[in-house]
Amino acid sequence: MFAGAMARLNTWLNHDKKSVNVAVAGTYEINAVVTASVVAANVKMSLLVNGVPVTGTTKTILPGPGESSIATIITLVSGDDISIFISGVAFTLAQNVNAMLTIVKID
Repeated sequence: MFAGAMARLNTWLNHDKKSVNVAVAGTYEINAVVTASVVAANVKMSLLVNGVPVTGTTKTILPGPGESSIATIITLVSGDDISIFISGVAFTLAQNVNAMLTIVKID
């Protein structure tokens, strides 16, 4: 999901887990965007920290093609893994830019 992405400064890319690992504890603004070419009913998107959904970030993705996003501000500790989770019956990522995860340390 994060092929070709480059982790910078306070995070590093974990290719095995398909996640971004936080190297420096602090408060972070996290934005996740997923672009789909096919979405059926009842597909949900969540932001996960260490495999657990972050409260308030689970969102139902509308059927059909399009873009969905999640934004949150959260305090993280060193070693936390951040990832995007999609659940549902039918979901196909769009070609080229299909998922983006932006993590900015704000404190």
